Amino acid sequence: MPGRSISVSEQGRRAVWWLGLSQCVLWGILYYGYSIWQEPLIQSLHVSRVQIAGAFSLGLAVMALLAPWVGRQIDNGDVQRMVRWGLLLAVLGIVGLTLSRMLWSLYLSYALLGAAMATLLYETAFGLVTRAVSDHRERLSALSTITIFGGLASTVFLPLLAWSTSHFGWRITGWAAIPFLIASGVLLEKAVYPYLVADERVDQAKADAAAFEIGLPHIWAFSIVFILCTVSAMTLAVLVIPKLHAEGASAIWAASALGVFGVAQLPGRIWLARHRSEVSATWLTTIPLTSMLLGMIGLAVAPGLFAAFFSIALFGFGSGMMTLARPWLVQQRFGVSQAGRINGRIAKHQGVARAMGPIGAVWLADLGHFDWVFAGFAFAILLVLPLAGRLPAPNTAAA
Repeated sequence: MPGRSISVSEQGRRAVWWLGLSQCVLWGILYYGYSIWQEPLIQSLHVSRVQIAGAFSLGLAVMALLAPWVGRQIDNGDVQRMVRWGLLLAVLGIVGLTLSRMLWSLYLSYALLGAAMATLLYETAFGLVTRAVSDHRERLSALSTITIFGGLASTVFLPLLAWSTSHFGWRITGWAAIPFLIASGVLLEKAVYPYLVADERVDQAKADAAAFEIGLPHIWAFSIVFILCTVSAMTLAVLVIPKLHAEGASAIWAASALGVFGVAQLPGRIWLARHRSEVSATWLTTIPLTSMLLGMIGLAVAPGLFAAFFSIALFGFGSGMMTLARPWLVQQRFGVSQAGRINGRIAKHQGVARAMGPIGAVWLADLGHFDWVFAGFAFAILLVLPLAGRLPAPNTAAA
């Protein structure tokens, strides 16, 4: 029945699956498309790799800067209208991309795609679930389900886009992606929004009491932990393949090792999606960060392909859990009524780090050996472990 909490609505549970499927499509095209299209863009526009990377970084920067505004729209209940505009921007961005003949038009297209990603990806999906699901155990399960689908985006769309680009060219592939974007919008309108309605039974007085406790020190504590997670993951993604090449691994084996990262994120998310009892905050902070720490240590001190596979899997497991940690812990700490705003502010900081991550990782590697970079991030994770353990301070109002 429309308007009912997911904890009592089977249609709501199905809506979460449809929402996850839409996230898979949106992540696959808007975010991962760049990985496939960068080489054809370099050849077609006769520009450098740095210039193409600059366009994508611009999109990520726009995405980051819009995150606080997106959070406010979520808290104000304007998600549906915002997503409609986001889908329009996504279509316009892809159209602009496929028609690009000059560098300036490419940058404009990626600015539009950045705005689209800000309004369409995880922040909006997490906001819908957080406000619609009253039972906190069901809420965590729903968030996990969405991230499982999001995690599959690269597995599904990277080979699909690569096949289409190799057979039909990147411009035709871009045009072919537009119907998928439109279909995801129709799916949201018909199968998601009617059944993920904000639950009015949330105790607003308690939520307001939680909001009273909000302060910059608390928000910055969250930001420090999750910025480090983002930059660590970006560094691993950028430096692992060059590191393994330097150790003598072939291109295929090096790429396969990095591919373990995405697969390793799924087990923890699947477990949380199926788990129906109370989950300790330790499972979402200390244990994932410890797994990331061990993965970074392994990359720093243990050479060889097998050690790299194992270390990347450890890091990926922790990283997958930390993706869930922020939306879950923020609504626990600050209350559902403020979750969008707070998540938006933290996402802004993470987004800026994500945009700067690839350049920063390469710069650090140029200053020293790959192993020293991984060791440095391991030490940084070790330093924030005590801070991460104190993040939840769970607020019962959030449930």
